[in-house]
Amino acid sequence: MSKPFEPEEAKIAEEKTEKLVEILNNILKKYRAELGPQKDHDTAFICKGNPNIVIYVDVEAIPDERWKNIKNKYPTVRWPIAKKMKCEEKYLKRNLLAVVMSFNRDNLENVEMFYIDCETWIKEGKLETARVVRTRHRKYVYREQTPEQFWAMDKKRVIWGVQNLEKFLDDLLQRKELRCS
Repeated sequence: MSKPFEPEEAKIAEEKTEKLVEILNNILKKYRAELGPQKDHDTAFICKGNPNIVIYVDVEAIPDERWKNIKNKYPTVRWPIAKKMKCEEKYLKRNLLAVVMSFNRDNLENVEMFYIDCETWIKEGKLETARVVRTRHRKYVYREQTPEQFWAMDKKRVIWGVQNLEKFLDDLLQRKELRCS
């Protein structure tokens, strides 16, 4: 079973992700943010000095009420298990650089976000399950034998804030002996 798909929520997330890309392009100096074809990747960071260097990004746009719970209440941050499988199959097997990122879709003026590279997330993360998944308009209750699965990370381990993004991208490249200049 997978996370419920709500077309209205998906449209809002796509619009907010487009806006995030615009904002990031005004902030980033060495990288250009670009929307991706959704089935392949949500966005990408492309090195301005070397367009062959691409970091793929799977993004989750989070409503403000859920963002507040993540920030203040929960010990972990989590992404759907499908994103983990995508990181493993699509990016890591092909030795591509990839990141999972979440942002507060209702507070783009302050660009609240957190992110981590897929390799670290998969190695250090853990499986979490939930019998109840809430979306903006509905509550889904799963059978006890088949709860919704997520891949979670200690929230202290992810990088928080847009102000740290460019350094994070540089450090990620450096680990692969690459440089964006």
